[in-house]
Amino acid sequence: EKIQTLVIEENVLMRYFGYASLSIETAGYGPGAETGSASAVPLAKRADLLELARNVEAFGELEFERPAPKARRRYTFRYGIAVTALLGVGLGVSQLLTPIPWYGLVVLYAFVPFAARKKWQHRGWGLPDGYIVTRNGFWRRQTHVVPNIRVQTIIDRRTIFQRRWHLGTLIVDTASSGGFVSQGPQAIDIDEEETEKLRETVSSRLLGALGIKLDADTYSAEESA
Repeated sequence: EKIQTLVIEENVLMRYFGYASLSIETAGYGPGAETGSASAVPLAKRADLLELARNVEAFGELEFERPAPKARRRYTFRYGIAVTALLGVGLGVSQLLTPIPWYGLVVLYAFVPFAARKKWQHRGWGLPDGYIVTRNGFWRRQTHVVPNIRVQTIIDRRTIFQRRWHLGTLIVDTASSGGFVSQGPQAIDIDEEETEKLRETVSSRLLGALGIKLDADTYSAEESA
């Protein structure tokens, strides 16, 4: 009853060999109760680990919607700027301190599209029956599985850079996470319209899990408020 979120974690090597780890985030009850994450399975075959995780929470197949295609272009642009800045630093060091072959860093531009594609591929979100799942990270990929009834706050966040691309991030806050500062469940870089739809869907699922039914007029009034 204290379980808030299941976290399936895989680094690059673990994914290559088909392994993963499982952590269970919990929340205590009452004053002074502890909230935290405990490692349930430090290392196991991914298929066996998912079977165990489904014995804890009966979520379905992990299928993900990826971020908006323009998010991939955003990542390419961002990494291109980073390489350009690195070239500038190399040039400055070569001119002011000691000569170095800074121009060799130009080869990094060739890896920019690859890095952007990998970042885009390993992000996503899904809505299996009774749950919301999110996935983020390439070097250390984390998949969060959150039961609908454990959702406490739904945060629609849009940075100034995301607004330029008409993108948004939906943060699913539970009793074991920390909202804006948390690395918890987040659907990152999805279209603005999709962000709003996802927020409404998660909200209605939470109300349904709590046994609360709102008619269309009531829901519209609450949205306006």
